[in-house]
Amino acid sequence: MEAFLTVVIATIGESTLNRTIKSLVVSSIVPDRILVCIPKERQGDLPRLDEFGTIVEIIPTEESGQVLQRARGFRAVSSKYTLQLDSDVILEKNCLETLISFLEIHPKAAVAPQIYDGKTGEYHSYLTA
Repeated sequence: MEAFLTVVIATIGESTLNRTIKSLVVSSIVPDRILVCIPKERQGDLPRLDEFGTIVEIIPTEESGQVLQRARGFRAVSSKYTLQLDSDVILEKNCLETLISFLEIHPKAAVAPQIYDGKTGEYHSYLTA
C-alpha cells in the first residue's frame, strides 16, 4: 500500500532537528515516513532520533548540500504527498492537515505555509498571486 505522506529533511545534524521531528509526530496528520538526508561523513553529528521509532529513516548521502540531499531523499519517496522541510522548521499542530485538505480540493495546486518569525511575532507568506 502506498504511503500517504512522506517528509524529506536535508540536514547536517543541526540541534533543531529533534524539534522539527517532534512537531511532525504530534501533528493532526502524522507522516508515514520522515526521511532525514545527511552526508555520510556527517552522520555522527545527528542528534539521537531513536525516540521517534521507525517513522524516521536516515538516508546517508554521497552528496553534500541541501538540494542534492533532498533529491536523494525524493528518490526514496513513494507516497501520495511529499513535503520538504528544513531542519529548523516547527509546524503548528494543524499545518499538515490544512495543507493536505487544500490539495485534496485543488489537486493541481502546490501549497506552502506561512512562515512565523519567532523574533518579531509576524507571519510571512512567500507566495504571490
